[in-house]
Amino acid sequence: MGESRRSAAVGKIRTALVAALDSPSGWQRDLVQQVLVQTKLTAAQNRVSLYQSLGGDSLIANAPLCPVTYVSNGGNATLATQCPPASAAAR
Repeated sequence: MGESRRSAAVGKIRTALVAALDSPSGWQRDLVQQVLVQTKLTAAQNRVSLYQSLGGDSLIANAPLCPVTYVSNGGNATLATQCPPASAAAR
């Protein structure tokens, strides 16, 4: 199944689940809510797993921290970073 067809199918399923939340049956509402929450948790867990597989916090730990300053020059406003030169950051 193509990615766009899969995406459309998932969208239809979610729409049906959300519509089922209006059911007069408490059992059905509870089940639908559990499915929606579990789906969201699974998606979040997949993002965390991907982040960790890419190096996790080591990606951030090796990045230099640079202060950022707001600079206004007349009508022009910019953000300026004050990072040390690459050779100083490596020390």
